Amino acid sequence: KQTEKDGRIIDRVYSSPCRGMYVSYNEDIEYRDYRCLDASEAYRFSLLRILIGYQITFKNRGVHSAKGEGIDLSIEKKRDIKRLRKLRWEREKPGIEWKRATLT
Repeated sequence: KQTEKDGRIIDRVYSSPCRGMYVSYNEDIEYRDYRCLDASEAYRFSLLRILIGYQITFKNRGVHSAKGEGIDLSIEKKRDIKRLRKLRWEREKPGIEWKRATLT
């Protein structure tokens, strides 16, 4: 891929030997903030975090730079305050509903 910077053309290559994929899973995360008015209210969720590493090589300079892309997937628990507020809001607004989706 080519990019122009300060009037110069810079060639980059985004390919490198596999740097691996790293995964962390936190099953029970719970915290409270100023929006939690009642003692029983808290944000409760699980978090799956994926990090994919890669390397960028600049052809005309021979410089290598290690990078990574992170993906976070947060799954709300049944008693999560944000989820409960969202359900309350949806009950008050007829016609608003969740739709089934498929990721490809």
